Amino acid sequence: MAAGKKKERQYPPDVTITALFDALYGESDRGAVLVGSQWIQDSLESLLATLFLASSENPSQKDIKYLLSNDEYDPPLGGSGPRLALCRVMGLLSESESNAIACIQKIRNRFFAHYIGPATLSDPHIRDALTDLLNCWPESDREVFPSLKKNYRQVHGNSQSEQRLDFQVCVVLLYFRICQIEYRICVDHHREPSTMNSTVISNPTK
Repeated sequence: MAAGKKKERQYPPDVTITALFDALYGESDRGAVLVGSQWIQDSLESLLATLFLASSENPSQKDIKYLLSNDEYDPPLGGSGPRLALCRVMGLLSESESNAIACIQKIRNRFFAHYIGPATLSDPHIRDALTDLLNCWPESDREVFPSLKKNYRQVHGNSQSEQRLDFQVCVVLLYFRICQIEYRICVDHHREPSTMNSTVISNPTK
């Protein structure tokens, strides 16, 4: 490395794509959808908290908690819809990223979280929603899907359906995209990332 050249910091520093895939591996399809969608919501919460902190010289943690996370009442930005809408209005997310997050929430709510019967991501009635999710991504992004799925199979074999892998790749890519946006805000405003993100990955693979 040339003298004086800083090594580029990776964010998040303690989580890798492999670690995220490993964390989802033992889940059922329902578990993977619920956990994956929660990662996205946690990362949106952290992104907005970081934006609020960076936008004020003397930010109020109490006000930020009121907006985003409070156990005593429903916060104005506590739901996935308001958080996503604000990120879209603020120009934090691209149209394709926003649409992909909305599709993930639709899959979660319609087919898994509020459905008491058995369900898998390879069920025929869910495939149209998965197709919509994949179509949210521009072709340049979809080019990385085969390599990510290949790497996953090299570690975990062929135990999971193609539809399950497509869903997981979408979740992992979105999670990292949101983390990268948050990190850029931190760099621009010389701040540390928000600590509000409650996503925890056990034993991350370095």
